[in-house]
Amino acid sequence: MDLPESSVPRADKGPAPRRLCPVDREELVRAMAQSLYSLGYRRAAAALEAESGVPLYPPEHDRLLLEVMAGQWDASAEIVRSVAGVGEADRTVAEFLVWRGYYLELLGMRGDAGLRRAREVLRRRIAPLGVDRRFSNNGSYLVSSSSDCTAIIWKVENDDTLTKKHCLQGHEKPISFASWSPNDRMLLTCGTGESLKLWNVDTGECNLKFRGSADCIISSCAWFPNSEKIVCASSEPASAPNRIFTCDLEGQNLEVWAGDRIPKVSDLAVTPDGRHLIFVSCNDIWIRELPRGREWRFREKQTISSLSLSGDGQSLIVNLNSQEIHLWKINESCTVPEKFMGHKQDKFVIRSCFGGSNSSFIASGSEDSQVYIWKRHVEMPIKVLHGHTMIVNCVSWNPARPHMLASASDDRTVRIWVGRKNATK
Repeated sequence: MDLPESSVPRADKGPAPRRLCPVDREELVRAMAQSLYSLGYRRAAAALEAESGVPLYPPEHDRLLLEVMAGQWDASAEIVRSVAGVGEADRTVAEFLVWRGYYLELLGMRGDAGLRRAREVLRRRIAPLGVDRRFSNNGSYLVSSSSDCTAIIWKVENDDTLTKKHCLQGHEKPISFASWSPNDRMLLTCGTGESLKLWNVDTGECNLKFRGSADCIISSCAWFPNSEKIVCASSEPASAPNRIFTCDLEGQNLEVWAGDRIPKVSDLAVTPDGRHLIFVSCNDIWIRELPRGREWRFREKQTISSLSLSGDGQSLIVNLNSQEIHLWKINESCTVPEKFMGHKQDKFVIRSCFGGSNSSFIASGSEDSQVYIWKRHVEMPIKVLHGHTMIVNCVSWNPARPHMLASASDDRTVRIWVGRKNATK
């Protein structure tokens, strides 16, 4: 994988070089320290800060860190608003990250009270929330969601460039996830606390709205391999218990699992053969044979933030808040997962994926603004991609073009990484 082409002009034989402008010493020192930290040279960076007398971060940074650690979210947001010399767009993103931290903290609380408060934070405090961005199954399209409550379907051209095909409008809240049908003819999107919408990929028109209870929060959904029905996980904090349900493309419920033993689901998937439903909740990975067969689970020691399946449906990976990614085989005999480390994940939801030929690689975003790539069975990353400036929360590997990877970041960009076409074989 290579970085996008540099925009720095190349030197040539021309007139004598122009006189350079004076360099701001403090900004230069901070840039050097930040580079050292990002490369892992923490002692060298700390020594540079101490000897130069120039801290990497201003005093407001330490104040903000203390307030966040103490759970003083209003005070944290006030500090963000008071920092001088910050552009309005950057200030908005920073405040969003503060409130998102509070939102995730509330979601981790037990009982309906935390969920109700999380919804209030979501409605009243959180600005843009674009979580899920991914390639279609045939690799011909990429969908992205943005803060203006729209999603864009991009066409992947033969030269690996992207052109806009449709802008999907109609949601009243930021889109929290999107899911392609296996035949790539339809796309599901859901705004936070809104009904699901089913889109025609060819025309860009909304074919159907799946309406539910006004209090229903759909946390995740997935398609069955025949592209004729979907499965969703939802919770209704006001009264009803958590639910997992299947429905057809007319919006009619087919099966419903509800009751006290159904956990609050954060992510789910259906294997490509349609034989297993997999969902994650808190520290547990649940696997259920379909239509009504055996059920078993794997238990992690840390909170699970996301789930992803391999192309053959035989393996799954989960991201953990312990800064590890674990790979499990989808069978009852699997007792110890493979581990992948090196990225940073502590506070936020980070999504990883399988990729490359035969799902032989794993990619993940990271809280240090980088994209990490591992080869299966190798614990430490073989490649780190630099370019984003904020948390990378989602990655998606093109299933038809194993040399192409997309990453989405809180810096409001989606980057397309294109490597040598034989590099991932």
